[in-house]
Amino acid sequence: MLKGLERYLSKTKYIIFECSDCLDDMRGPGIKNPMKDIVDFLSANGFDTYRIGTKKLFKVNDEYWSQIYEDVKFWSNCFALRKDDTIIKELVNERFDYLF
Repeated sequence: MLKGLERYLSKTKYIIFECSDCLDDMRGPGIKNPMKDIVDFLSANGFDTYRIGTKKLFKVNDEYWSQIYEDVKFWSNCFALRKDDTIIKELVNERFDYLF
């Protein structure tokens, strides 16, 4: 679904999407490494992607990518925002711990 919205991404500020084991079953896109695929797609379109944790955000794109995000899936949501959006500094510190 996100790839189908590519032409609108330049007008998009924030995206929240589910990133769980459903990516690997009949509900998913039917491709190998779906989490990496969408994270790379969003990065190429100017977005940083974070998994939403209970105490912090986990940045998962570019140099922060780890194969563990593809291999060990659990239910969670992801949050993506424009790479130049400074609101992230109001949400987390340099270790991605929540500030609130």
